[in-house]
Amino acid sequence: MSDLDSRLKHAGMTGEWKCAGFRFLNWWGGNDRVVEIIPKIVIPVRIEICGNKFTKLKNDCMDRSKTMNNKIFTLLFILLFSHLTFAQSGLVGHWSFDDAQSPLKADVGKDLSVNGSNPVVVDGPSESNGAVRVYKGSNLIVEHGIDANGGGSKVNEYTIVMDISLPAAPASNRWYCMYQTNSSNSDDGDWFINGDARMGVGAVGYTNYLYNRTNEWYRIAVSVKNGIQYNYYSDGIKRLQGTPGAIDGRFSFSSKFLLFADQNGEDNSIDVADVKLYSRALSDEEIEALGGYAHPEIDTEINPYLQSATDTSIYICWNAYPGEDAVVEYGTDGSLGHSATGSVYVFPDSSRWWHTVKLTGLTPSTTYYYKAKSGDSESDIYRFTTQPAPGDTSGHFRFIVIGDNQRVTGTKLYDIVQSIQQTITNLYGSSGLDSINLLINVGDIVNDGRVLSQYDDQFFKPLEPLTPYIPTMVSIGNHEREAENYYQYMKYEDFAGPEGEPYYTYKVGRIRFIAMNTNKSSDMELDYEFNYRNFTQISWLTDVLSETQTDDDIDWVFTYFHHPGHTEISPPSARLYVQAQLIPTLAKYDKAEMAIYGHAHDYERGALPEGNLRLMLVGGSGSYLERWGDYDNIDYPEIQKTFDHYCYSIIDIDAAHKKYIARSYSLGHDNKRLANVMIDSFYRDKNAPPPPKPNLVSPDSGSYVRPDFWVEAQDLSGDYDIMSAQLQITDKKGDYRYPRVNESQDFEDIYKDSGSPYYNPIDVNEGIELNKFLVTYSSFIDGKTYWWRVRYRDKNLQWSEWSDEWSFINGEPQAVSDPSPAVIKETKLYGNYPNPFNPATTIRFALKDAGNVSLKIYSIDGRLVKTLVNDNMPSGDYKIFWNGMDDNNIPVPTGTYLYRIEADNYTKTMKALLIK
Repeated sequence: MSDLDSRLKHAGMTGEWKCAGFRFLNWWGGNDRVVEIIPKIVIPVRIEICGNKFTKLKNDCMDRSKTMNNKIFTLLFILLFSHLTFAQSGLVGHWSFDDAQSPLKADVGKDLSVNGSNPVVVDGPSESNGAVRVYKGSNLIVEHGIDANGGGSKVNEYTIVMDISLPAAPASNRWYCMYQTNSSNSDDGDWFINGDARMGVGAVGYTNYLYNRTNEWYRIAVSVKNGIQYNYYSDGIKRLQGTPGAIDGRFSFSSKFLLFADQNGEDNSIDVADVKLYSRALSDEEIEALGGYAHPEIDTEINPYLQSATDTSIYICWNAYPGEDAVVEYGTDGSLGHSATGSVYVFPDSSRWWHTVKLTGLTPSTTYYYKAKSGDSESDIYRFTTQPAPGDTSGHFRFIVIGDNQRVTGTKLYDIVQSIQQTITNLYGSSGLDSINLLINVGDIVNDGRVLSQYDDQFFKPLEPLTPYIPTMVSIGNHEREAENYYQYMKYEDFAGPEGEPYYTYKVGRIRFIAMNTNKSSDMELDYEFNYRNFTQISWLTDVLSETQTDDDIDWVFTYFHHPGHTEISPPSARLYVQAQLIPTLAKYDKAEMAIYGHAHDYERGALPEGNLRLMLVGGSGSYLERWGDYDNIDYPEIQKTFDHYCYSIIDIDAAHKKYIARSYSLGHDNKRLANVMIDSFYRDKNAPPPPKPNLVSPDSGSYVRPDFWVEAQDLSGDYDIMSAQLQITDKKGDYRYPRVNESQDFEDIYKDSGSPYYNPIDVNEGIELNKFLVTYSSFIDGKTYWWRVRYRDKNLQWSEWSDEWSFINGEPQAVSDPSPAVIKETKLYGNYPNPFNPATTIRFALKDAGNVSLKIYSIDGRLVKTLVNDNMPSGDYKIFWNGMDDNNIPVPTGTYLYRIEADNYTKTMKALLIK
């Protein structure tokens, strides 16, 4: 590189001598502007640019000419150098580090001095453009000579421009600090490249643009006018219009400031080749004219992302840089044969170019092959299958559900995706991707939706094995922050609600999907107001559900959104709007089959007590997990299973038979890793009959009883196993509007786990007999008659009819003649009641034959806590009370306890959960 080349590049230009003449590249506009000069000439000129002297050019590249036309020279001078004259206005300091003997010598202003170790000379951007390395813990002192300005008693208006290179990539423990306004270095730095490779500082914001390339040079700048502006630039492009600082506040300085200084170690060794200081805030145009360095995009691979698919159309999108055109070639076989063009959206910092092509006129339920093209780049050939036509009753429709995959560090979403691929292959064979119609994400796809780079790192790249084949749809989460970045990426305008794309609905086959928005600005600490928890959205939802209810082509409605109404593992994550308005609205319509959500980082599944609306939380798809004990947990009656696991779900709908089966898979957690284990499965069959009406067994109608006593109905099974049972007791025959007892119990309730070392899920209803209820109500009136009834609910979410009504009389019988003891048919230990309990519980067991009986309580690790029974006992039905005390009459702590009976060749152990 010639001396002219290096000097021009140092000043923001580049030159290139050629045998055919001189070629000048305009770096700062991104364009390739060419100036052709007469061949074989030399320019013997001495000129000052930003304090540097361009000495007489040597004859170093080509033949020389003895003479030169003055007009041509004048034109050349104007073309090459006139754009730099503005930069002399306000230039008060310039340090080029070109003198290896005195690298801190000033070209303009005072020489720099050092705190700590002296910098060492290193290679700069070119042979004649020197640089130094400033080591971690050391910094350079700038005595600038600028008078107080900007309306304050300190320097409030200035611009700093510097050429820097990072010897090592930014990381969570490796930040770079550019300057520090506190000359004693007793405060935090004021301009960083942080561990995420973004430039900025918390008080003003961070750039979307990433500074993650090592050993490449960047020309960065900050232009400050406190109270008005605080802007970041690199290579001539404004990367952030930051929040202005206060006059004489943090970003003002006195007679000195420091370069590359931070008081708490958030500085690292950095290379610097040039620093300029101006006493005024340069404009965008002035900094653009200073130019910078080219950074060719490393990742030019095109990875398509499918979204918003219907039976006849689909959006194919991708990031590519550069690439000013968007083309998709497609067809029903690998030869393609058709072509469609689309649009390109360039994000404001020019770091991402989002290409979108909408294919239309497609055939339903048909496999298409395609590739995406932009400029000289093109993708591999991928395939997708169009959605079934509205009302189509053939085949299966399958979709995957994930959520809350955002994570600043870590690769858990990659593990989730790999597990999904494995499960799809296991279920549907080697071409399993062709069997999946849709991927749904319930939001929080990035940590901060305002940071553009996170969409690649946390969402698009981890999902690349799936999204070129499977259309993906997202319900926005709070971490997306309603940012414009999100809405530029997601193409939902075809399905938008009355307030636009924030919520939407679409139909495929015999299914309607509804994506709701549960965001509110107060949850996000944003400086602008919005609230989608409003009546407009509920009114729209009601209209959509009402229309769907009368649509004979639709059998199923699946609704997905971000926030839960209730969550057992993270109760603070719940939102009243969801619990009090959204879910009750869905519950009014029997086609509404499932509400799917996230926000809490775990897995939960349940069902409303009436109707067929399932509840499913799938928030453990990549972010940090929320674990048992992180909050005060609540065992909600409508939630039957909760796991603090990484998870995902696959739902398979059999359109012809009006059935679905859902399977949920777990990778465990950091204390107990699981190898893609199915932790839950549930189903719906719209054609199955409800369970038959149960028959009552005991006590006989009209019997005298006094609490505590057991009521029992017929042990029942129908087409599907029984999930729940309900008992009602009233004091008005046939009137159950205000029952004295209204109690439900489920066959399982997985709530918490055993903790270290095994972390086994605890089913607090283990061993429960759904056909029996222990009546403990203490406010029955002696001698009064009460009526009771029972019904069952199967795992298909259908309730049986209520049983016939039987009565009992509270109290003892007036006379008892020839009492006969009940015949005990088998020795048996029953579940304790209540469970969980606080402070006491009752344990029931039956003895077929007389003999020695031992009933003992143990801690979960096997330590004896309490001996309740150890004696010879006659045949009979027994209820033993445990008051939660140990053998020393000391209350035991919250936890899981084991109670074990040994009697008549019979041994059984069951669990009781004490919650205080």
